[in-house]
Amino acid sequence: MTIGKAGYKVSKNNIKYTETKGPETPRSLAEKLDMGPWQVRRYNDFEKKETIPAGTRVYLQPKRRKAAEAAQHIAVKGETLRDRATK
Repeated sequence: MTIGKAGYKVSKNNIKYTETKGPETPRSLAEKLDMGPWQVRRYNDFEKKETIPAGTRVYLQPKRRKAAEAAQHIAVKGETLRDRATK
């Protein structure tokens, strides 16, 4: 994972993020992202030793207090509350 100057995307709420390429821990992500492990955990609501699966959106800065206005959402099979809350 190459992150830094331009290796990120921007969410609807104008928050920078990237997606994991393989299983990671908050500490391994922090090293790759040049961030503190506490930042990775806090910005993403991860536990200290949690294993983060591939394809997980990882925010690189604090989220906004208020989400963008959204219409009704219908959950799809296999979608978790965390999946929905971080989109």
